[in-house]
Amino acid sequence: MYKSEKLDVEIRMLGRILGEVIKEQTGLPMYNLEEEIRLTARAWRMGDEEAEKRLLERIAAMTSEEGKAVARAFTIFFDLANLAEDRQRVRVLREREWIQAPRPRSESVEEAVAVLREGGAGAERVQKLLDDLLIDLVFTAHPTEAKRSSVRVKVRHLREYLQSLDRESLLPREEEYLLTQIRTYLTCLWQTDLLRARRPTVIEEVEVGIYFATTLWSVVPLLYRDLRRALAKAYPDHVFRIGRFLRVGSWIGGDRDGNPHVTAEVTAGTLARLRRAAAEAHLRQCERVFDSLSPSTRQAGASEELRSALEAALERYPAVVALVEPLSPYEVYCRFLKVIEWRLDRTARSAEQSAASRVLAGAYRSGTELVSDLGIIARSLAAHNGTRILDGELQDWIWQAETFGLNFTQLDIRQESEWNGRVVDEVLRGLGLCGNYRELGEEARVAALSAAMGKGGDLPEARLGPEAAETRRLLGVIRRAVTDYGPESLGGYIISMTHSLSDVLEVLWLVGWQGAPLRIVPLFETIGDLRQAPLTLARMLDHPAYAAYLREQGDTQIIMIGYSDSTKDGGYLAANWALYRAQEALHETARSHGVRIIFFHGRGGSLGRGGGPAARSILSLPPETIGAGLRMTEQGEVLAERYDDPQVAYRHLEQIIWATLMASGRPLAEPEAGWKETVGRLAEKALASYRELVEAPGFLVYFGQATPIEEIESLPIASRPARRHG
Repeated sequence: MYKSEKLDVEIRMLGRILGEVIKEQTGLPMYNLEEEIRLTARAWRMGDEEAEKRLLERIAAMTSEEGKAVARAFTIFFDLANLAEDRQRVRVLREREWIQAPRPRSESVEEAVAVLREGGAGAERVQKLLDDLLIDLVFTAHPTEAKRSSVRVKVRHLREYLQSLDRESLLPREEEYLLTQIRTYLTCLWQTDLLRARRPTVIEEVEVGIYFATTLWSVVPLLYRDLRRALAKAYPDHVFRIGRFLRVGSWIGGDRDGNPHVTAEVTAGTLARLRRAAAEAHLRQCERVFDSLSPSTRQAGASEELRSALEAALERYPAVVALVEPLSPYEVYCRFLKVIEWRLDRTARSAEQSAASRVLAGAYRSGTELVSDLGIIARSLAAHNGTRILDGELQDWIWQAETFGLNFTQLDIRQESEWNGRVVDEVLRGLGLCGNYRELGEEARVAALSAAMGKGGDLPEARLGPEAAETRRLLGVIRRAVTDYGPESLGGYIISMTHSLSDVLEVLWLVGWQGAPLRIVPLFETIGDLRQAPLTLARMLDHPAYAAYLREQGDTQIIMIGYSDSTKDGGYLAANWALYRAQEALHETARSHGVRIIFFHGRGGSLGRGGGPAARSILSLPPETIGAGLRMTEQGEVLAERYDDPQVAYRHLEQIIWATLMASGRPLAEPEAGWKETVGRLAEKALASYRELVEAPGFLVYFGQATPIEEIESLPIASRPARRHG
């Protein structure tokens, strides 16, 4: 059966079972109505002009209950069709790989390495690319995903049962069981509210992020294996160092820009929840490794490093002695794994404590400590004919520990520059350092902040307004997180709507005031700010206090550029051209100051938010801007689209790695003479036309009447309000 035929058969099967469920749940008349609507719509699509009139008349005659039932039927059917199409996509990818074998599949890690080799890249050049390779995926809770978690989980179960139906030699009773389960879950889906009755809390959104991160947990080792295998095939005589090149971040629980529900307490709870999720995932992996890692020193040796580490741990943690006592004294690996398991359990239990409590004795502080313990086991195995054992689940675990650490995702903090400015104004006034900060111009603000650097003091809670008090609580949470969980628990402090140097120095002063070490990440969003960004960066790097701060960060600066707000500000072409030119100029400014830039691409799912195929977007970037790595947001419905199915997630990530290696390892040729000048002129004309449209009298009234924007804004699909400022 051809792949497309399989898709048709699967959609028809799911539609048939859904029809049975509709008849069972609503009765034959409602089922007949749904079928009438479906068949009439199909006739209209096939060219029957009379069908449009019949369809509109029938819909207009429906009661409210009939309308709800029909809408539910089509919503569920489209979810099933999307599910079947995702499975078809996987089938096509597998078929292409079979056809191309033994050649590497298109847009894969193996193809990237092969192209580099064929292009003349030597092992040293490839090693340099690997050393610089860093892809940081950052989950955000932007409200563009309406599907509830309870619906998503049921669809995931349906996918698993459909995959089981694909098995060869399936017994009739096994097939009957799987079809029964599909009917069961479709019935549950019919009886489930498809929309939330209320807005989710921030912590509920955190759970959604964890849900998708668990898919990456299983996919990450496959990608590391792909890279290692590709390098060995292309360069068989060279051993490469493969460091951590994938990282996962999140804004969920840390993005307070426009969301009053993200408080310091919520951020503390988010950090604890991420900690517990990571520890629990490591505990599950520890159990799997424990079942397979049972070498005995009577059959194979163990390193002195491992023996000493075990003895030191038992002496340091007396509670573990009783746990290892039942194990054979010759099974040193298992005994040391028990130590790791106990420490992970303490880590998970620490995260369950209140935010004010300290970490339990014995808990891991950072993922680096866990990786270090796993490395002791790995080195011992490698030295005692255990390389093949190491290459199993233990190696997967090491890669997972390096990627996810003990925080699952690094949490970013985001706040708008206006908020930061108001807080700094209040605190400087309260400390007697500046009495009129908000009234000053830009140069005077920079001078006031420069004079205040290194100065501070405490202010009683009663003397702080709500915003300043909340900011101080947040900085306290950050300080405790760095102490208890390690600096890798946090990403950066993103300053949305960064306009000038003072916006950056305000945050530098705030984190210094409260001793909360955190990377500062300016976010340039509007057309004007993108054009001004190179000058703003130059002033940052020339400022003595900021230059000293950046040296502590290894002279590496993360700069975020916003695709959504720039498009809203200037239209699609003008925004993309401003983004491109800004990256070129920012890179050159940083290079001239001896600083490396990691660009953080704030892309959404739709084209208007900078969306589209991720790999192609990477290939479109100025090649020189990828050298230090890149960060990119994964927003809203994109999370479900890319990370719900492990096979789809795997393909998405391998394409990102392929594109990054291609863009950084094989730079594109310079565009033809005059091309940039022509695009620049087009962008200016597009900007003028766009601004003329959105600034036209009555445009906003028209937009509100011609689109369902008000209904969309009222949907309870996110904790964040629909508008920042009303």
